[in-house]
This record gives sequence, structure tokens and C-alpha cells, in this order.
Amino acid sequence: ILNMDSIWAIYMAIFSAALGALGTIVYFLITAKSKDEEIQRLAQNAQKNARNSKDILKELLSLGLPYLVISFLGTTSALINSNFFIDFATSIGMDYQKAKLTMGILQVNCNKIAAIPQVLTLGFSAGLVPYLTEALEKGDFKTLKVYINQILETVLFLLVPMVMWLVIYARPVYYIMYGGSNLDLGTEVFVISSLTTFTDTIAPIISSICITLRQRRSTVIILLFSTLVKFVTFFPLIMFGGYNGMTYSTALSSIVAIVLNLYVLHRLYGVNYKRVLRRFSYMVIAAIISCLPLTLQFLGFTFNYESRLICILILLVFGILSAIIYLGVSFYVGLPQVLWHKNLHDFINDFKRKILPLK
Repeated sequence: ILNMDSIWAIYMAIFSAALGALGTIVYFLITAKSKDEEIQRLAQNAQKNARNSKDILKELLSLGLPYLVISFLGTTSALINSNFFIDFATSIGMDYQKAKLTMGILQVNCNKIAAIPQVLTLGFSAGLVPYLTEALEKGDFKTLKVYINQILETVLFLLVPMVMWLVIYARPVYYIMYGGSNLDLGTEVFVISSLTTFTDTIAPIISSICITLRQRRSTVIILLFSTLVKFVTFFPLIMFGGYNGMTYSTALSSIVAIVLNLYVLHRLYGVNYKRVLRRFSYMVIAAIISCLPLTLQFLGFTFNYESRLICILILLVFGILSAIIYLGVSFYVGLPQVLWHKNLHDFINDFKRKILPLK
């Protein structure tokens, strides 16, 4: 609007994010004031002595710094891709413009879409994390193991179908988001990157569980090792797998982090994953069956890649049908019943209470 250089858009995006964080802090301070009287009353009636402020600060730093390190290590895959891919790809014969285009599609277009299931699953799983701390403080390791499995099963129940749908509906989704330009290349890159959405969502959740359970040192070491795996496998996988080698190396590093962190939880707290794996197999089967709406294309009900509006409407129909089938199969095999202890009737009643206006 102001005809300034495009770099200022990036500056303003970062500045606005900082303002958002500052606004959040101010909001918490204002909200905390309204609770001060209650906190003071509870403090006066407390049976235990107050913790020293230095101890509290030390504990906050011990909790916060590992999250900061993990957040940075979570960006290393993107840093390795952006710093090494184009130069290395062109050195082994790839056209420079294609390498640059592929990098942009993966790092910008595909990552934006992949963020949707990641945010959703993180939101649903975060609610269970405080229960881990409570169980750990009480030394109730039996309940702790139950909570860890519940977090994993909840995330998988939501993530498995979303990743499956991103893969099978990759072309229309990419077209709706970014138009018909480079549609073939974009779809191919998007399909492969959608598969890594699974590993890249699971890995930070399990890392967060480990940090919550005070396994900060081992978590950071594991993430450093997974970063090394990413860097070491990056070049050979590009040589053998082309531009998709970037994605393969990212997935491999995430798998390493997942397996090692799960092993830490198993060794220290005796967490058993047999039940999770069994239910995961049911989720995969339900997600595969949910792809049945694709058969409608044989009846002429196909996606239109000349009009985004029509493509959105068709994808909406396919998506609703896929979701209904997934939930139907899930209820049939009893997944929601064992995950959230609710039957279909309970879910329908909850839906009515939240959607229909209150009388």
C-alpha cells in the first residue's frame, strides 16, 4: 500500500507478532489483578510455607529454556533445507529455477496447509498435559501411564484421518489454495510433505510429554541427535530421491526423535504401547475406508480445476462424506467409546447442546 520494499512486509509481520505477545502479557497482568484478592486469601490460609522466589524463578527457567531450545531445534529442518538444497540440487544437475520453485512450494505452500492438523492436534492434546504433572507429583505412575497413552491415542485419532485426507485430496486442496499454476509439481510435493505432517506433529508432542515429566536433558540430546540425522541423510536422500529427499530426511529425523523419546518413557515409567498400536491400526483401517467417496468420480462426480468455487463445493461434499464414514467406522469398532468414554448418543447430545440455541 505504501509502495515500500517487500522486506518491510516481513519486518511488520514480526513486529505485529511481538505486539501480539505484548498484548497477551498485558492481558494476563490485568486478569491476574482481578484474582489477587482470592490468591491472597488462599495464601493466608495455606498450610505450607511459601516457596522462595529464587526457587520459583529457577524452576521457571528450567522449564522454559528447554522449550526454547526445542522450539529452535524444531526449525533446523527448514534451515537445512533453505541453506543447502538449491546449491546442492543444482550441483548434481537439477535446473536452478525448478530447485528454487520446489523449495518455495515445500517451505511456504505445503507448510501452511500442514500447520492446520498440527495446530488442531496440539490443541486437543495440550489439555491432558497438566494431568501428567499432577500424576507425577503424586507418584501415581499407573495413572501417569494411562494419561500418556490417552494423549497419544487422542492425537492419532485426529491426525490419522486428516493426513489421509490431505494425501487423497491433495490435488484439489492445492488447487483451491494456490490455483492452477505449477499444479502437477505442487501436488506431488504436497502429497509427500503431507506424510511428514504425521511425524512432524507426533514428534513435538512426545517431546513436550518428556519435558513435562522432567526429562529435559534427554529430550534436548535426542533432538540434537535427530538434527544430526537430518543433516547426514539430507544429501544422499536428495541424490537418490530428488527434491523429495528433503522431505524424506525430515521424516527420518522425526521418526528417530519419536522412537527414542518413546523408549525413554518406556524405560523410566514402564509405558507400554501395545494398546496404542492396536487402536492405531483400527484408526488406519477407518481412515482407509473413509476414502470411499473417491469412487464417486467413476460416476462423473469429479473435481473441476477451472473454477475454485466449484472445486470447493465438490471437496466439501467429499470431505463431509469422508468424515461421516470415519466416525461411523470408529464408533462401530468402539474407538470414541474407549478414548473418551462416550457413546454415539452422548456425542449427539453434546453436539445439540453446543450447536442448538439455549432455551
